[in-house]
Amino acid sequence: MWTRSELKAKAKAAFKTNYWKSVLVAALLSVLVGTSGAAIGGRATFGGASGSLDSDGTMVEEQVLTTDDDLAEFADDGIVSDLDEPGPESLMQDVAALQDELGNGILVVGAAVVVLFLVVFAVILVIEALLVNPLEVGGRRFFLFNLNRSAQIAELAHAYDHGYRNTVKTMFLRDIKVIGWALLLVVPGIVKSYEYRMIPYLLAEDPQMTPAEAFSRSRELMDGNKWRAFVLDLSFIGWDLLGLLTLGIVTFLYVDPYRAQTHAALYEALRYGNGMPDFAQLPEA
Repeated sequence: MWTRSELKAKAKAAFKTNYWKSVLVAALLSVLVGTSGAAIGGRATFGGASGSLDSDGTMVEEQVLTTDDDLAEFADDGIVSDLDEPGPESLMQDVAALQDELGNGILVVGAAVVVLFLVVFAVILVIEALLVNPLEVGGRRFFLFNLNRSAQIAELAHAYDHGYRNTVKTMFLRDIKVIGWALLLVVPGIVKSYEYRMIPYLLAEDPQMTPAEAFSRSRELMDGNKWRAFVLDLSFIGWDLLGLLTLGIVTFLYVDPYRAQTHAALYEALRYGNGMPDFAQLPEA
């Protein structure tokens, strides 16, 4: 039975022997896996007084638009088009029409946002399936090799030359299942993510493993180990906080490779049994 201290001790020693390559690969995995118009309103006021001078220089007050006759005259000239104030029914109709226009506008904007979100989401899924997931498998392979011998960065590209279609299909199904469970309920989504955690490691070891076999084998390996794996992840919280305090420097240079190597050590322990024996010799990339 594996323990956290054993996994971390082996992981720490492994990534330190191949430090800079481990840092670069872990950083890549962290990035991939761990992303008017202005309206001007004016107001016109009818009424008030203005002044002018008569022929002998005396100021004469001139009343502006003070009688109905004056208003009617301006109306005839086309300056005032409506002498009557709108009644309550007219106001209610205007308000209702405005509400309808606003409601229709909100629906249109909402529909556009939903369509845009779905398009972006679909594009992200395609990019992840064709590019990111094979790189993830290659990264897991790197850290599996690195447990017992110095791994090469070229392992990142292994999935592109070995079982690419099968890797894309299996990892895509993993993503869909985890997302589906997470949309239904958050907790089952988290549980499923741990249940399928070993799939990229299984594909790293055997790129031709069928999706059904990969899912079944991952469930078997994680059976009874999901909670312990969750606690293992929680044990890195202190390091994550230190990474935040150092603006990510510690995370990049130490925590990410340490964590990635520990996860590989967990797979090794679950896959090969007691005492975490040396990882089986995988075929070279």
